[in-house]
Amino acid sequence: MAFKYLIAYDEPANEGTFRPLKLILPQGKILSAQPTAPMGNYSQPFPTVIDAIIKALEQALPARVTGAHFGTFSGVRFRGKRDNGAPFDCHDSGHGGWGACATHDGAGPFRTMAHGDTRIIPIELQESMYPYRIVEFSLREDSGGAGRFRGGLGFRKKYQILRPCDLQAMFDRVKYPPWGVQGGGKSGQITVEKRSGGNEIVYKSKGYPLEAGDMIIVEMGGGGGYGDPQERLWELIERDVQRGYISREVALIDYGIQRDDAMN
Repeated sequence: MAFKYLIAYDEPANEGTFRPLKLILPQGKILSAQPTAPMGNYSQPFPTVIDAIIKALEQALPARVTGAHFGTFSGVRFRGKRDNGAPFDCHDSGHGGWGACATHDGAGPFRTMAHGDTRIIPIELQESMYPYRIVEFSLREDSGGAGRFRGGLGFRKKYQILRPCDLQAMFDRVKYPPWGVQGGGKSGQITVEKRSGGNEIVYKSKGYPLEAGDMIIVEMGGGGGYGDPQERLWELIERDVQRGYISREVALIDYGIQRDDAMN
């Protein structure tokens, strides 16, 4: 995928596309495992592998390389039992920002480059099937990396839990957020606001217990920016602030903009 993106981006894949490509992989790695190897969650690193190859060619192909995308499947899963004792299992993966390039801002929120077949399910359908209410579904302000071109935004989604269940989470790219060709984006996270009081940040969990009244805030990562933030056009920064893509604080910190009167 990285090769296709960088070398043959303007034509459909065909039999000759990958003839120039030779893969040299050490044995026994997750990308070269033998058929009997344990491979649970084998696909989780794929988005990072793709981004890392693109990053490695930044100096050679600066006009084609982008900032990293959010690069994690962002698994959010609720498990429990219904009133009649029947089990339910809801898997609602996340969509985040993609990296900016040499000609325009990053896109998103989208799935990762290796995400599979998960979709954004209509909220009305989710609420009719599972014991939660979705009280917010919005773009995540300030999640895209700064640059002459800004990284794409992730989304924010808030679930209000209506009956006890367990949360399973699988967020990657946390220690090393999505990098940019200059400005990096934010990592994703899940915040559990407990009805009994107190908040907790969750990245990975196989069975975090939830109670009715708890609030789950899922915040997806954004893409990396491209180029020097000081070269971004003023009118684009003003537009981003007015639309809620970036806050005034970020406009000041990342872009050095202090003309608050022009953003009212």
